[in-house]
Amino acid sequence: MSGFHLTNRARALGAAAVAAFALAVVPGESRAQSGNVDVDITIGGITILYYVSDVDVTLDATAIAGLMNVSGCTAGANGFACNSGALAGGSQVATYNAAADQFEIAGSFTPAPAPDTAITNVPLLLNDVWAVRAVGGTSANTTVGVALGASTVLNSQGGTGTITLVSAGPAADTFADPGLGTPRFGDVTLNLDLSGVRSGGLYSTTASDTADVNYVVSITGT
Repeated sequence: MSGFHLTNRARALGAAAVAAFALAVVPGESRAQSGNVDVDITIGGITILYYVSDVDVTLDATAIAGLMNVSGCTAGANGFACNSGALAGGSQVATYNAAADQFEIAGSFTPAPAPDTAITNVPLLLNDVWAVRAVGGTSANTTVGVALGASTVLNSQGGTGTITLVSAGPAADTFADPGLGTPRFGDVTLNLDLSGVRSGGLYSTTASDTADVNYVVSITGT
């Protein structure tokens, strides 16, 4: 038979060569696709309370003396000099006490004037001693409450006397959830009864000055 006769193998090789040539002569061809994706994220309710668990406070002695100041008192270096006037009962007669070997009078001072500010209920403000991060809830609000703990009496650790915690607040501070970023800071106010103070120095419920539950901060997510 005249002409060329191609075997199956030759035909296959020729087809492959033609395909390779076709690819080679179409440079720069690109194939790109894109797809749009919708992402949904669900976050449950989260409430985080930060609080200062140990608070040490020094009350300025001059300021305390200022609470006791009344009209007619003169400020001094460490307090006030208060003129209480003459002895009650007018002129006094001194009698001799042989056993004590001294003269004595029966008169007494008039009662000391009341303080300008009641020392049985002195406010002590503790700034930014708790903070909250919160999200979620049915109304997206958070409530923080402060109440007195099991130990409401601070005892003198170097002498005698007591300081009594009268109350603690706020009882309920409700605010919108601040989120997880910037927290919401809050204060605590303690009202102190200083009428039992008998000496200076440290006052604490226990000598160890640790783990005393003097007030409690509670948080509720709503």
